[in-house]
Amino acid sequence: MNSLTGVEYRNDSTIFAWELMNESQAPLWRSEHWTSAMSAYVKSPDPHHLVSSCEDALHMADFVVPTIDFVTGHAYPLYLGITPKQYDSLITDRCRLAGQYHKPVVLEEFGYAHSNTNPSGCG
Repeated sequence: MNSLTGVEYRNDSTIFAWELMNESQAPLWRSEHWTSAMSAYVKSPDPHHLVSSCEDALHMADFVVPTIDFVTGHAYPLYLGITPKQYDSLITDRCRLAGQYHKPVVLEEFGYAHSNTNPSGCG
């Protein structure tokens, strides 16, 4: 319940979506089974809001689970050990998949170290 408005969160029209977990790193949370179970659990009392899992690299489970409504990603190429160009290819690939699964993609964050003097690669 929203303590300011008295509206139950599941009935709150100001909420866009529920995110299962921010940048999940543990293998369990990257599984299709966990994503499916948790997104269905969240949707059971609140079928009116969208649900996303928020993976840091646009994980495949987001596409195939029917109770995940849109795919999100946080793009930090250096953290993932890839170049910005490689991440650009990953985005292109994942957007193609999103079209096949009829799900939008939201790139929520993008960062590249200001201190990096090699803009064409990692390190």
